[in-house]
Amino acid sequence: MSPALNPKGYHVKNHSIAVRSVTVAAAAALSLGVAAPIMPAYAADGQAYESNGLTVSDSTIDATAKGSLTIFKKADPKETHTSTGEVDSSATGTSLDGVEFTLYKVPGYDLTKNDQLVKASNLKVSDVKPGEGDVVSVQTTANGGKATWTDLPVGVYYLRETKPAEGYSPAADSLVFVPMTRNNDANTGGGTQWLYDITAYPKNRKNTNPEKSVTDTGKNVGDKVTYTVDTYAQYVDPDTQYRTFYRVEDNLDPALSTTADKVTVASTPNREFVKDKDYTVSVAKVDGRDQVLVKFTKEGIAKIDNGDKITVTIEATVNSKPGNGDLKNVAQHYENNPNDSQEHDKDGTPPETPKNTPEIHTFFGDLEFTKVNSTGKGLKDAEFKVFGIKGDQTCAALDTKNLGENAKEQTAAGKTTWVSDDTGKVTITGLHANNIANWGYDAEKNQFTTANEWTSYCLVETKSPAGYELLAQPIEFKINANRNEAGVWTVANGSVKVGNTDNQVVNLEDSTPKLPLTGGMGIGILAALGALIIAAGAYSAKRRSA
Repeated sequence: MSPALNPKGYHVKNHSIAVRSVTVAAAAALSLGVAAPIMPAYAADGQAYESNGLTVSDSTIDATAKGSLTIFKKADPKETHTSTGEVDSSATGTSLDGVEFTLYKVPGYDLTKNDQLVKASNLKVSDVKPGEGDVVSVQTTANGGKATWTDLPVGVYYLRETKPAEGYSPAADSLVFVPMTRNNDANTGGGTQWLYDITAYPKNRKNTNPEKSVTDTGKNVGDKVTYTVDTYAQYVDPDTQYRTFYRVEDNLDPALSTTADKVTVASTPNREFVKDKDYTVSVAKVDGRDQVLVKFTKEGIAKIDNGDKITVTIEATVNSKPGNGDLKNVAQHYENNPNDSQEHDKDGTPPETPKNTPEIHTFFGDLEFTKVNSTGKGLKDAEFKVFGIKGDQTCAALDTKNLGENAKEQTAAGKTTWVSDDTGKVTITGLHANNIANWGYDAEKNQFTTANEWTSYCLVETKSPAGYELLAQPIEFKINANRNEAGVWTVANGSVKVGNTDNQVVNLEDSTPKLPLTGGMGIGILAALGALIIAAGAYSAKRRSA
């Protein structure tokens, strides 16, 4: 018999030493050619010799022999096979280079003694806590996912994947026995040799990265936007690994705020997760940001299966415009290392580096202009409104009394009307960019795929300054977000022009005084003047007569 690797993904039971003796950790394998069998030369019982290029001995273990461990790191195999410790040319999977493994020597087990061999056969991966002093060496896979440790004395070893490939769950921790019984399976009817050169296939499963989206079309500062975070449960082998921690975290931008009752959880397929039983939601202010935490309890984690999509939805209010108009958001998904059995439920500290969602953006801009007369003097107390338009609607044809479905009066930063100050300045802040919404941006093509609901804005003067005419028609303007070659986003604010200067709106003096006088007022004045003249003449004549 021989205990061997406890593989991730291989259905291995510890019911008997015989089963353990033919088990090797495996995940997937590179198709390798196997040389024609070489008949072993005669050797005394227990003496090591070479057979088919491998170090072996008959019947008893050679305590002086040196062994080796060769692994072939593969990902997402189509099928799994029972491990034998030798090359499996039929194994499938994708080679993974650049994966770091650490091999530890487990002290206290002399496999050359029967009682120690029996003791080792009952050893479980979870029983071993390798320390730094136990390290044999660290190897990184290369040339088709291969890594090799040589000159290994007889004993028990612990193999751990200490740096997985990006986007993959780590393979299960494994126990390696040097040597192990060769060809000891149901087909051969029992082994007759000890094998010192062990080949294993620790496999990985590719994780699905978390995703994030936002519903913000038509929303300005002061409105509510909705964030959706989709996370996917990593692959955990039910026999050899653990799922003990599942958390979604979103540190909202300082311009945003939310409450716990605005956070919901759902799953695909529907697992009927119950709030405060299967998961908890908390919102706390951390460094000026609302930190949203969705943490699954032990009961909730038990309901999660490999590949499940867990969706967290957050409704947040945009309280102010970010300084540069770019409202960014990234969420984090935390899971435990599947080889870690610790529950991490005492202080809530995440056990692993999180997987981040892609960064998404919502853009807001301003319109700033000055209301002036024909000489350039600022005019105060002019009032304006902004309307969003879409479809075939134009500002020239805008009917503010009958907007229809293609136009809407805008509210931004709590305002619906904007008034010019003593210098004639008008500042309208917090309007959603017209050219992009719901993060409809294709990074590969560097182009927008989804425009805002309102593709243009119309500036309408609803009250003119005293002594001045209203504007004859609405003025169209746009706010656009742009990404430069360095990947930096900027927001181009809106611009309007009436007259000869950009961002100046000229009002004409009231034309009413140019009209002729109306009614009988002029005749009455003339009659009164005539009566005065006649009275003055009569008075003068009377004095002369006297």
